[in-house]
Amino acid sequence: MTILCNRFNLSSIISVSQRFVCAGLLFCLFFTFSSSIQAQQKKVENLKRGLIAAEKDDGYYLSWRLLGNESYDTGFNIYRGTQKLNAEPITGATQYEDSTVDTFENYTVRAVINGEEQSASENAHVLTSTQDHEAAFLEIPLNKPNRGEHGGTYSPNDLSAGDLTGNGEYEIIVKWDPSNSKDNSQSGTTDNVYLDAYTLEGKMLWRIDLGPNIRAGAHYTQFMVYDFNGNGKAELMVKTAPGTRDGTGNFISSGPAADADHDAIYRNSSGYILDGPEYLSVFEGPTGAEIDTDDYIPARGNVSDWGDSYGNRVDRFLAGVAYLDGENPSAIFARGYYSRMTVASWDLENGDLVHRWLFDTDDAEYGNEWTSQGNHQLSIIDVDNDNKQEVVYGSVVIDDDGLGLHTTGLGHGDALHATFMDKDATVPYIFMPHEEDVPGVSLRKGDDGTMVFRKDKSGDVGRGVAAHLDVDYPGFQFWASSDLGLYNTTGDRVGSVPNSINHVIWWDGELSRELLDGTSITKWNINGGRAEQLFRSLQGLSINSTKSNPNLQADLFGDWREEVLLRSGSNNKILVFSSTIPTTHRLYTFMHDPTYRVAIAWQNSGYNQPPHPGYYVAGDMDFPVQKPNITIIENEFSACAPSSLQSGLSVGDGDFQQVAKAAIEEGGQVTLSPSAEETGSWVWRGPGNFSSTEKEVTLENITPDMSGIYTVTFENSCGTTNRLSFVVDVLQNSWGFEDGTFQGWTINEDHGSVSLAKSTKYEGFYSAELTGSYGSDSVSLDFMDPLNKSGIKNGNWINFKVFIPEDKRSSISEVAIYHRHGNNWESEDHVWAETTFSIDELETNTWITLSGQLSQEFNSENLLVMGILVRQPESTYPKIFIDNIHFTDLRPTSNEIQDLNLPHQISLGQNFPNPFNPTTQIPFHLPKSETITIAVYNSMGQKVQDIVSNKTFPPGSHAVSFNGEGFSSGIYFYRLTTESFVETKKLNLIK
Repeated sequence: MTILCNRFNLSSIISVSQRFVCAGLLFCLFFTFSSSIQAQQKKVENLKRGLIAAEKDDGYYLSWRLLGNESYDTGFNIYRGTQKLNAEPITGATQYEDSTVDTFENYTVRAVINGEEQSASENAHVLTSTQDHEAAFLEIPLNKPNRGEHGGTYSPNDLSAGDLTGNGEYEIIVKWDPSNSKDNSQSGTTDNVYLDAYTLEGKMLWRIDLGPNIRAGAHYTQFMVYDFNGNGKAELMVKTAPGTRDGTGNFISSGPAADADHDAIYRNSSGYILDGPEYLSVFEGPTGAEIDTDDYIPARGNVSDWGDSYGNRVDRFLAGVAYLDGENPSAIFARGYYSRMTVASWDLENGDLVHRWLFDTDDAEYGNEWTSQGNHQLSIIDVDNDNKQEVVYGSVVIDDDGLGLHTTGLGHGDALHATFMDKDATVPYIFMPHEEDVPGVSLRKGDDGTMVFRKDKSGDVGRGVAAHLDVDYPGFQFWASSDLGLYNTTGDRVGSVPNSINHVIWWDGELSRELLDGTSITKWNINGGRAEQLFRSLQGLSINSTKSNPNLQADLFGDWREEVLLRSGSNNKILVFSSTIPTTHRLYTFMHDPTYRVAIAWQNSGYNQPPHPGYYVAGDMDFPVQKPNITIIENEFSACAPSSLQSGLSVGDGDFQQVAKAAIEEGGQVTLSPSAEETGSWVWRGPGNFSSTEKEVTLENITPDMSGIYTVTFENSCGTTNRLSFVVDVLQNSWGFEDGTFQGWTINEDHGSVSLAKSTKYEGFYSAELTGSYGSDSVSLDFMDPLNKSGIKNGNWINFKVFIPEDKRSSISEVAIYHRHGNNWESEDHVWAETTFSIDELETNTWITLSGQLSQEFNSENLLVMGILVRQPESTYPKIFIDNIHFTDLRPTSNEIQDLNLPHQISLGQNFPNPFNPTTQIPFHLPKSETITIAVYNSMGQKVQDIVSNKTFPPGSHAVSFNGEGFSSGIYFYRLTTESFVETKKLNLIK
């Protein structure tokens, strides 16, 4: 290991034994710098309260921010409309559960300082509940780009967050990736990459087109969203080229781009772009207009200088944001990490991009131990306690002045975590896996690279995570792929490897972190060696193929816990999921911790990694939490309070009422009419991409898909915004049950014990979970729904979500779902129809959806019974061998319906658990009946087993088992193939 001391004018490289020379000199200089360090405060965004109101089964769960410039013991009062809900100011966790609500009204929160109540916050964002009521979500509609010139279709990839407009709320920046995007190692032409900006209500602010001379792929476009000039509004900085258009639709034209040939295409015959100008551009937050453009530093030069000659490693880009001077954020843009490594810093001053310094391993003072040390990502943190942030570039750390601070020489890796990991540590630690043969993983001190521990393992250790997992085990735990165990901060093995080696997240309200992998959040119990599932989204999808990243993970609103942002199955929405599990802990919003905040900026860089704060957060941390050393950026809206808004609506031709919720019969009409004391502008967003700029809107001929939350944003004359939310429920012609109250349904208990266990409302459809004892003849629901005026057409689908225990497989020959109508079995109009599934077709130990179509038309004068039968071998006498059954509301209408329970598109899920030994489940999702093949391949691409071969599955969510007994440890791949679809994912077998 080597360490540099250039900042003290010593010899350029000193050995490990000389490290104490630098340490002593630093100590001597400490008192000189101490007063300036204490005075330095990092400039951060002026955020609003971030209040959310999330639906729960018994009311609304409220959550809000404790801002970084507030006293830790600040109290809060909660208001529903004009009614104060709490008797005494809330000084604990920044949350409140309102279970006394009769109808929806808008919520606000008021801080209480020294006994004085402050002005009201903006009205809450209203979130829709998920099935288990332990989470809620917000939908952000997107304007999906059309198919590209070269045939690529678009999906939302990486996201970032920034206050683009200066109104104290985050906007979401979306990178649109075409389906023909490429890894750097792959040849081929790609379509353009787009960057969009949206408000949380779904208003599109602008679109930047990076043009044909920026290749699409994970390593090409790293975009930084931050307030670089301190004007209270975030900018966007990104690598550009001739052909790039800004958010106003104009070609970039500043600096070297003034002479650009925007018609030129610099792509070669292999699809690589290895010629032509390269720029760095910065764009305004509110409009996306170009502010300035400069040459990208460093230029590509000779392609072969970066590790190969065909264009792979020359275009390995990374980016970040760092407080290099301790007060102001600078942009970090890097090139290369396999061989030559370069990192450049940039500032935005008076509308100009200003290049500060360049770290380059080609410089004379750096030897071989400094090259080829970069990762597929970087991290930013103050490693040496000088209040200035450094760049953690894999095995290298670059100091705030652009000089190398230390290198381990241990080489490149695929994952990186940097934060305070031990309560007693005085500096942050850095954990990473390595691709080299030795070591497999390393944990080192951030300031001088001293090794805390290392675990040797041959081969590429592709994943590794550091987090505090279990309150029974103080400090962080560390785990990785390739059969490496779960270790504590001293390198002792404390348990088995968790089921996920991906993201970690604060979700359930405890100070330990949970595991986020794909669309699932689980909690790992070290003693039991098992995971408990806390959340899973069936509507959202992850990104980046086998990496199964969220589009973004960040503390966007509410208390200190993190939100998960996922793309919808149709790729035209972003779903923002937030936990509603109560917590007892009070922390400042992580977005006012500068280390965490810059991590949200660099999260989209390379292989996405979860964010960490700049202080120790774990079950044994100390309270009260220290107030962040920050200063809030003032802007022209800071002194302008949000306008007070009043809700009002009328149903049909009725009178207006000061309420915010209405239940409308299908085909009816409702008028939503907010009011404000001031003049200003109104912008509406609602279900089905509804939008309007009128103050008052009328919804006519109401249909079920118009149910949901309608939010209007009001902007007053000084530019401050507030919002009102209206909840519209459509009383549709459908069956369903909620809160244990049946609407026309009764449970048939003639032949056995069947009882309602619980009822839930899940992301747009109703379901009930019932428990039947083994030996019951059948489970059925008898239906007579007075709301069903138009009847139920034949051809509509009925679905049952079932769980069949594996130990009951031998006792079952087939499962049938059925429907009948008629007042009794002997009536003349009695009709019976069933869809039968052989037990050989069905997966066990996982929830599956069985689907069939109604063969008759029913109306309000007929009795409809739906049920499920389980038959024993060689017997037609039905027996129940199913633990739980979900009867799912499909919201049928007189026309063809869309089953909200079925996936929107074919997808292959990540196996669970992963790593595994010896068995794992492989989930997949089908919007319609498909004939599929699932095969497993070794790392050489050779097929080793067919799990499913040309087998037809009904629509729904399914899972198959893979048994790795007889296979050696290692990385394998599994592939789902249909006539029109192929997807591959990676699994990790550990023995």
